[in-house]
Parts: sequence; C-alpha cells; structure tokens
Amino acid sequence: MRSVQRLTIATATTLAAAIGVVAASSPASAADASDVANCFYGVGIYDTNLGIPRGVTASGPVGPGQTLPISTVVVNGNIDVAGNTSCSEASVQFRLQTKECGTFRCTWRTKAEDDTVLLPVDGRATTELRTDCRIGTHSYRLQAVVTHVELTFEDNNRRWYPMQNTITNTHEGLSDKISC
Repeated sequence: MRSVQRLTIATATTLAAAIGVVAASSPASAADASDVANCFYGVGIYDTNLGIPRGVTASGPVGPGQTLPISTVVVNGNIDVAGNTSCSEASVQFRLQTKECGTFRCTWRTKAEDDTVLLPVDGRATTELRTDCRIGTHSYRLQAVVTHVELTFEDNNRRWYPMQNTITNTHEGLSDKISC
C-alpha cells in the first residue's frame, strides 16, 4: 500500500518575527530560544511503500540427517524521504502484525518489529520482517509508525510561547490471509 504524506514546514524564525513571539523560559515543554532561532521544523515529504505479507516455506535442520518444514511470514517495506530536517527528529518503526480474534472482538498484535530508525534527510529507510506462521489461516499486515516533532505556538495571556509537540502518524499496509 502506498501513501504520500506532505507535512507542514515552517521556519521558526519567520513565524516568530511575524507574530512577535516571546520565548518561554519557565515551561519545561517550551522550545529553547536557541532551538527556535536555528531550527527548521518539519518532515518534508515521505512516501510509505508497505508490502503485502507472504508465506515462505523452507526446510531447516532438526537433528542429524533430519529436516522439518518451517513456515514463515515475510514482508518488505520502505519509506522514501525528501526534505527531512534534523530538528524534526523524524523516525520510523516497522511492525509485522497478525489479527487475533477473541469472543467479542479482533485486534492486531505485533509479532515482529525492528528498532526505531531516524529518517534520513533524503533517501530510503527499508525493512524486512519475519515471524513464524501461526497454524491455520490468519491475517498479517505491515505497519509503519512515523514520529516527528512539530513547532507550535501557545497563547498565554497574549504572550506566544513556542512549543515542541510530538506527532505520531500510523500507516497500515494491506493485510493478507496466509494459511500454514
């Protein structure tokens, strides 16, 4: 599944000059004045390409001279990035999930995930995740969680304070039923 995201990009100094921002010194969550003046906040553009999970059957050694078929679910995905900036601290984590159903509802459970990776300024973040295939027919999907920091301004008694807010965007790929 493919989706293109365009996030708002704003230069902190331009906004600060345009609306007469006063940097907060007391709120712990407010951006430091030097950060605001020197940072360009925004992720730019990123394009998620989340593959469809597929079942893979291979044989592996069990004991001397013995082999046993092993069923595995494999999925590939990537995020192409253009115009990412360092102050946004944009990162991604890929997760391979399976749908588990109980008596009253179904939920997606993470079976495999990679480490959180900082997105490059320009380039691609890739993954290949694997998990053991559950016996029976089950749905699997790839999920990408993109997190970044955005600069916003809070009005406090007509004094505008810059704030850094963490934004999380979750992207789900197409699911597929795989029998093992």
